[in-house]
Parts: sequence; structure tokens; C-alpha cells
Amino acid sequence: MNEKDKLVEYIIKCCYWYYVKAEPLISDPEFDMLFKKLQHLEELYGSTPDSPTQRIYGDLASHYGDVDTSIGLPKALLRKIKFSTVKLVLSWRCNLDCSYCSNKLQHIKNSFAPISQDQLVHLPYKDFELTGGEITLPQEFSNLTEILSNWLPKDRNYYVYSNGVLLNEWHAELLKVRGVGGINVGVHIGEVYDWNFRTKLDSLAWDRLKRVHDIIPIRLWVKEDEVQNFMYDLPFRLKTWKLGDCDIVNTDRFYLSCK
Repeated sequence: MNEKDKLVEYIIKCCYWYYVKAEPLISDPEFDMLFKKLQHLEELYGSTPDSPTQRIYGDLASHYGDVDTSIGLPKALLRKIKFSTVKLVLSWRCNLDCSYCSNKLQHIKNSFAPISQDQLVHLPYKDFELTGGEITLPQEFSNLTEILSNWLPKDRNYYVYSNGVLLNEWHAELLKVRGVGGINVGVHIGEVYDWNFRTKLDSLAWDRLKRVHDIIPIRLWVKEDEVQNFMYDLPFRLKTWKLGDCDIVNTDRFYLSCK
């Protein structure tokens, strides 16, 4: 398939997600740029009757089923797309070894389908949750920033997950310029440090997260039975969780394959 034919199919796909699904794959300026590029290619090599430049699609829903939508994505992977949000594991490696970590459970790992790096840009999701192990480990953070810069689609909502132990303002600044809109910090009471301000170290930990919060909003994930350990004047939003929540599938799930 040549460049012009690929562009025709991709623009049709963009029209479908814009008009039928009401979830644009790309921004309006990006669409206009691709449309003009297609017009230029068709001036050089000719157009076909089904080209977006030659017709208005009145029934995109039925037409979409007739076109090859697998530009960069195999059909088996396309069939796994069911939600508008994707949970994307970039690495399983972590600096902690929490007894209750769901990533240790094989059935949780099996719920994530493999995806290659070059397929990421074609994912049609509005919201991306970048998770897995610990993103602030040096190699993991380097991979994360590269993927955000060069491999994921633009103009989407990106959120990252961290245990907060190593997270600092430097991480936040680099993530902000790459479009990350929020950081979810899982609080690990008893596993790492006591978060109740009883020691100077605890106060310093909270102060560090507050400084990060000034750059990118932080939401704390806290176990239901540990909420009482938190002071009410913290600037962070809290979200509670309980064991077993990770078995609830409310997003599509992929992990970045090394192959």
C-alpha cells in the first residue's frame, strides 16, 4: 500500500472517530495538514472515487466497516479496543516490593495485551494511563519521556502513576512539557515510611510532593482503611481503593512489548 492510499484510509478513520464516535484521533490543525497533503498527492498521482477529497461520507458508521482500519494496528489488536481510556504498562520494574501489589499476580499481567512501540501512535484513546512499575527509576523515566515525546499520539490526556518515593520537581517539569496532566501517587503506609507527620522526614516527604503538586496536580491513592491517617488540609485530592479493585476492568489494557 503506497503513501497516498494509507493517507486515504487514515483520514477516513479520523472522520469516523470525529463524526461518529465524537472522539477525535487528532487535532483539527493536524487533520487539515493531512488533508492538504492528500490533495497534493492526488494532484500528482490522481484520486479515487472513495477519497475524502472527492465525497462527503453520509454513512460513516457502515462505511467504516468496509475499510482497512489496521494502519499500524493488527485487526486482532483493534478488536481489543472497547473503552475510551487505555492503561499502558511501560515496565513492570519497581523499587518497592509491596505485599499487596497486583502486578505480582499472573492473571493481572495476563489481562494486558502486548503492543509494540511503533503501534502506540495509532492508538485511538482520549485518555492514557501510563503505569506498571515505578516510572521515576532512571531507565524507566528515560523510556517514559522518550515515548511521550516521539511515540504516543499528540493532544491526548496523559496521566502517570508513581509510588512517590523518588518523585521530585525535576520529574514533574519534564513530564509537564511533554503533556502530562496529572500524577497519581500510591501511598504505601508501613511499606516505605509513615505519612502522618510524626517525624521531620515525613514532613519533608509531604513538602516535596507539595512542590511537585505546584507543577502537575497530584492525586493520592489511599487504601480505604488508611484514610484516617491523613490530615484534612493537604492540597491533594484523595482516591480510595481496596484489594481486588485491579480485577475490575474499566479501561483497555496493554503492555509495551520489547519485541
